[in-house]
Amino acid sequence: MPTKRSQLMYQHITSVTMKILQTVPFSKLSIKQICDIADINRNTFYRHFHDKYDLMNAILSVTFKQFFEHVDLDTFKASPFSILQDLQMNQYIDILDFQLQDTEFKKIFDTAVFKHLFKLSDDPEFIWTLGEIYVVSIWNQQRKHPYDTAEGYRILDEIIRTKRFPTD
Repeated sequence: MPTKRSQLMYQHITSVTMKILQTVPFSKLSIKQICDIADINRNTFYRHFHDKYDLMNAILSVTFKQFFEHVDLDTFKASPFSILQDLQMNQYIDILDFQLQDTEFKKIFDTAVFKHLFKLSDDPEFIWTLGEIYVVSIWNQQRKHPYDTAEGYRILDEIIRTKRFPTD
């Protein structure tokens, strides 16, 4: 059972990392940067996390758990991008938009999203919806002018519903 001091240090490290991620791409983030800004030594960092990937997975896991705590799966299947838009916390939107431009972060993020969503249900229809979300997300990322998630979620949901991509 972690002590209060250990919990506070864990929170401090994750909080500092989130601040750094506002301006530093994940692929450029180093343990040294985190330790310097958090004013801790490397041993303290490694007492809580194996590496920066473990740290990022921990941050994403907690964030997704909070986001999806009260999600109705039937509503999610019908309009997944709308639900994701509704769940976004303003404090994370800018960081997420910035970090999703980093290929290394994008891989970790996509894996974490689907890992967490798979834990919500083993319903085959839900799993197909996850696949559709992934395909639509990849399609959107490859567009010359991708839809912004904060504004284009209705269009992305329409693609899921109709199973047709718009012709631009």
